[in-house]
Amino acid sequence: MKNKKIMYIIIAIAVIVVSIIVILTVNALTDRQSPGNTGGNTASLRFNVLEEPVKAVDITFRDMDGNQYTLEDFSDKHLIVNFWAVFCGPCVDELPDFDKAVDELRKNDIELIAINIVEPEDEVRSFIDNMELGKLGFYMDIDGNSAYTYSVQTIPRTLVINNEGYIVAAAAGAVTYDDLMAVAELLD
Repeated sequence: MKNKKIMYIIIAIAVIVVSIIVILTVNALTDRQSPGNTGGNTASLRFNVLEEPVKAVDITFRDMDGNQYTLEDFSDKHLIVNFWAVFCGPCVDELPDFDKAVDELRKNDIELIAINIVEPEDEVRSFIDNMELGKLGFYMDIDGNSAYTYSVQTIPRTLVINNEGYIVAAAAGAVTYDDLMAVAELLD
């Protein structure tokens, strides 16, 4: 009984330590550089390019049909993960550009994943239908855990993860089609 208790304490401490590391890392992605500064890389005006990539932590989310996924399910592809919400004006503004970019990015094995952060599914589904966004893969954050794991404090927040599972760039605020095309060059 005592060994079990110690094991649970060790697991809890490990989860807390990993969460703190992820929070500090993701905050550093957008806070350490001023907007438009890409660390010497001219990939995009809105993306901050990391000098040293950071291992992405796996998260769980589900599609609009209720199927559950993790980032690991997309491990053979580069990912652009966008955290958004219906109530967020800049999010609404950028989603048509994301939808427009899907086909071009898929040609380069880049998958766009738009994760809504804890809004009612019927509201999200209605929004997607009204906006006529048919190409972009929309997902739902399960209990806010994905946004929490990546310390998403403001939206939209976009992470660029290479096919080796490392975050190579991030953006806080709206991203354009041109930004997506430019940051895709990092993944070539």
